[in-house]
Amino acid sequence: MKRTMRKVVLLTIAVAALVVAQPAAASAQLPIIDLGTLGGTFSDARAINERGQVVGESTTASGEVHAFLWQDGTLTDLGTLGGDRSEAAGINEHGQVVGSSQTASGEEHAFLWQDGTMSDLGTLGGAFFAASFAFAINNRGQVVGDVSVPPSGHDFHAFLWQDGTLTDLGTLGGDDSSARAINERGQVVGESTTATGEEHAFLWQDGTMSDLGTLSGDQSEANGINNRGQVVGGSTTATGDFHAVLWMKCCLHSPSRSDG
Repeated sequence: MKRTMRKVVLLTIAVAALVVAQPAAASAQLPIIDLGTLGGTFSDARAINERGQVVGESTTASGEVHAFLWQDGTLTDLGTLGGDRSEAAGINEHGQVVGSSQTASGEEHAFLWQDGTMSDLGTLGGAFFAASFAFAINNRGQVVGDVSVPPSGHDFHAFLWQDGTLTDLGTLGGDDSSARAINERGQVVGESTTATGEEHAFLWQDGTMSDLGTLSGDQSEANGINNRGQVVGGSTTATGDFHAVLWMKCCLHSPSRSDG
């Protein structure tokens, strides 16, 4: 009888301790730091490096939207390429920042900001419309994004910019593609339309763009890649749901698989 009572008491104590502990765990949160604005009422952070440098965009006192760099409590306006709008999308460990900015002529061009200077990464030209957008940069200074292709400029292709040269990475057979991330080995991932009009995740390396396939659906996208060649993104399934995906190194050439 006493043993039974002890068990009941111990069980009651254990349950009570669990109930008390749960709210504490649920209410725990990281400290929140307000990074402020460039004088306006809006700002949004897009990326951070290992040094704690943060980039994004903010409204200014005059109502324009400018890219910013936040470091050690100070928010710095990175300016524009001559227009009234810019936004930062990525930063590497050297403090080099990439994004896009409006030019004086009203076009949208990818930029590289370093040492206080914003440089125009250019476009592939075009008779009617030319634009480019940079999304990521690795520590080698290689930049990826997408750029309009001539002559009309209505279609966009993934690009790799390096040492002053902007290279069209092509597509998976369709009209459009966009590069979203690059690792230190120069491997690039993103998404592209195929010859049949579907949108598939891709891996580009050594001049070749490979289709990473889907989870039996008709759409997938790749958003990040690490230095081991592991790729993350999402894909539609056979039932039309959209699931997060990890492409392992062993399976990068097996489009229908995602489990490694």
